[in-house]
Formats: sequence, C-alpha cells, structure tokens
Amino acid sequence: MKKIYLLLLAMVMMYVFAGCGKGDEIAAESGSERITVFAAASLSESFTELAKEFKKKEGNNVKVEFNFAGSQTLKTLLENGAKADIYAPAEISFIDELKNKGFLNDYKVLAKNKLVLANNIRSKYDVKDLKSLASRGIRIAVGDKTVPVGKYWIKALERALEDDVIDEEDMQLIEGNIKTRELNVKDIVSKVYLNEVDVGVVYATDLTEANTGKLKAVEVAVFDKIIASYPIAILNGSEDRDYVKRFYGYVLSDEGKKLLQKHKFIVD
Repeated sequence: MKKIYLLLLAMVMMYVFAGCGKGDEIAAESGSERITVFAAASLSESFTELAKEFKKKEGNNVKVEFNFAGSQTLKTLLENGAKADIYAPAEISFIDELKNKGFLNDYKVLAKNKLVLANNIRSKYDVKDLKSLASRGIRIAVGDKTVPVGKYWIKALERALEDDVIDEEDMQLIEGNIKTRELNVKDIVSKVYLNEVDVGVVYATDLTEANTGKLKAVEVAVFDKIIASYPIAILNGSEDRDYVKRFYGYVLSDEGKKLLQKHKFIVD
C-alpha cells in the first residue's frame, strides 16, 4: 500500500506542477485572475457548483482551478512545494498540522458530513446495517487508515463495538471481508458503482445524481456519532489576494451554505 501511495503521489505531483487539468478549470479562457484550490475529493461536486456560481457573480475576471484528491495527498503536496491559494480537507487534523508548520494562520469549519454504506443495487447482498458487513462472502471497500474516510470508519467500527452493536466475532468477519482500502473516497464509490465490491463506506454526499439507480445509501445509527468536519483556509502568501478572499468568503456565506446543503452537507 505504501508503494502504491508513493506512486499515486508522484503522479499527482506531476499533474499539479504541470498545471491543473481542463476538467477542473471553472472559468472562461479570458479570465485574468486565477485561484487554485486544493480540496478533498468529497467536495468535488459541491465546490464545482460553488465555483460556477462564483464566476457568474464575478464575470470573466477569475478562474477557479481545483485539485480534488485525498486530503492527506493534498497536504503532502503542499509540504513538498505545490502551490495553492486555498486548502479544504475532510479532517481538521491535517489543517492543524499545516498551521503548526506555518502554512496558514487560521481556518474555519465550512461544513460537516457523515458516513453511509453505499450498496450496489445489483449486489446479491441487500445490506441493512453494520452487521450485514459480517456476511460470508460480501466484498467491502473502505478508505485507507491514512485518509479521513478511513479514519472515520475505524472510529465508527470501534464505537460500534463499544456500544455492543457488533461483537468481536463480527469485527473479525468484517475486517476479513474488506477487499480494498482506497486513498480517495471517490475510488471507493467507483468500486461499488462498477460492482467490483458489494458495499463501500463513503460519505453521505457521495451518493449523487450521477450514481442514482446504481447505488443505495444505507444509514447506520453509529455513523451519526462520528461526524466529519471540513475546515477551509487561505494559505500563506495568498491572504492579500482579493479574489482569493472573495471566493473564500463566498464559500462561507449563506449562499454558499445553501449550495453545500443542496449537496447533502451539514452546515450550521
């Protein structure tokens, strides 16, 4: 897994230093100001729409370019010299680490999220709850322990054991049924969508119009006790850039919060 992670990181770094791809650029070619945002993969749909709405307000004067990836991968890229104006991971600890290293001065929590089980409707396993994951032969995809969705999964499993939702035998069976540990939540969604696994542990926001009819969300009570917080920060060196501050403010505005709610995020 470590070798795979390093290979993926190298590929992403090549992509970043070469410039963001056209698919992640939300603006007209005539835009004169460029904002680069490193954001958790689970923010891809919501942030893409936020950028489109922001451009409508600002006209053709600005481009918003995204690098959507695992929060840990993005953090490592920044630590290794990649340039960005805004960082929005899916866990506060990553942004705290960067703050302690002098990459940013402050941050705010823009939204919250929670885990769900995404079950492929073609699977022979009709997942009902956490205990369903202990079924013989079921194939599960989760996040790697280095990324937020994987960390939240571990916490949820431990909490379920504490609350007697599952027992030690269930825990061992569930662990044995995990077939892949991904570095990006969208890769988990893809595995379930393609029926390479029967079920994946993803965020509620990952069940979108694009996978409606292929996946069903299964809510688990213990997941309500493990809430993911999404912080956002302007990185040092970009604090005085007008359009960076405007986009940051727009994401945190009432209008921005409504768009985040539309994509199933929890906002205050």
